[in-house]
Amino acid sequence: MVDPWAAELYDLLDATRAANGLPALERQPALEDVAEGWSASMLASATLAHATDLPAQLPAGWTSAAENVGVTLGGDAASLHDAWLASPGHRANLLDAGLDAVGIGVARGGDGRVWVTVDLTGS
Repeated sequence: MVDPWAAELYDLLDATRAANGLPALERQPALEDVAEGWSASMLASATLAHATDLPAQLPAGWTSAAENVGVTLGGDAASLHDAWLASPGHRANLLDAGLDAVGIGVARGGDGRVWVTVDLTGS
């Protein structure tokens, strides 16, 4: 079952891309597994960072890739999405016309923090 934050982020991402004349991204379970694994890793280490071995984890056939990560305490999925859109690099990842697939992973800490990874690929 997809975490409610992930479900909301998928919807927000599709709406943002549509508003910018881009097609929705294909949701891929293999990418979701990678994103969920990285969110769990960030939670376990209490460290916000990009996956250093992301290319090795991605399903075969990709030609480009990007990753957005975030953590929030007391916020919601929409505020995290808005923060990404306010950041030029994160926004560029979400609106890259060369990326066509996505997986979103969420890990929730006992302290209320929500760790999120968005992995995107293009083929």
